[in-house]
Amino acid sequence: MKSTTHQKQHIHVSSLALEVLEQISFEARKSEFIDEKSGVSARLSITALENLYSTAELRLIKNEDAQTSIRVSDFMGIIPSITGKVELLYEGEQEGAYAVAELLIGDSIKTIFENYFPKINKLEKEDETTEYDDILRWFIESSKFELQHYLPQKEYESKILSVAPLKELVQKYLLNLDEKDQYFAMELVLWGLAQNKKLSKKTIGGRHSFSRQLWKLYFHVMGLYIFTILGFHSHKLEDLKERNPLGTLTLPQPRLPSCFRIRCL
Repeated sequence: MKSTTHQKQHIHVSSLALEVLEQISFEARKSEFIDEKSGVSARLSITALENLYSTAELRLIKNEDAQTSIRVSDFMGIIPSITGKVELLYEGEQEGAYAVAELLIGDSIKTIFENYFPKINKLEKEDETTEYDDILRWFIESSKFELQHYLPQKEYESKILSVAPLKELVQKYLLNLDEKDQYFAMELVLWGLAQNKKLSKKTIGGRHSFSRQLWKLYFHVMGLYIFTILGFHSHKLEDLKERNPLGTLTLPQPRLPSCFRIRCL
């Protein structure tokens, strides 16, 4: 089924969405779960785009809206296009076709996210600030943020804009981006942060919730503390005993990540 004129007139597709779509084929070709000998069907992107339009059109009809736009969450609707166009290896069969398709979409989102926005380091230095601190701080203060798949377009836009730091980041790194494309870009940042484990994302029944889990920060800090103690004792204990014969030792205290520390002030 090809995209109809009606779909193209009433559904806006961001150039970023098309990049994510095209990237899926590249991710599939290098995936450890897919048989590279069988290749990836050239029709994957074509069929996926058709399903992307259809997913958005269902929302358009349900809400009786005049216009809508492709959202990052709409990519969940192209999973059948992926599973039908790739051959899985044994490892892929063990994971399951649906799970592999989700992984490909996630990897594609992560790649396009990193093409336009600062790369996130897995290990951050003490007191290191990043371009994402304001966004992460927003999630600490606001607890949970939820995007429903069938939100009418105006409500979707208002919901995205409620996370003020998102727009600031997008406008800084995507200059001259059309206003219609900004909403996809802002949602892309959320999914990109989730792919980089900076935000937690849960999907239940078409509801995508994003949050900053404080228990992860707690265990991160505790890990730093334990690491500091172990390193301290293994490298400095004997030296300090010589300098301090009374045996009174003061352990260095690790500091909280900047986004968490500011919240506590």
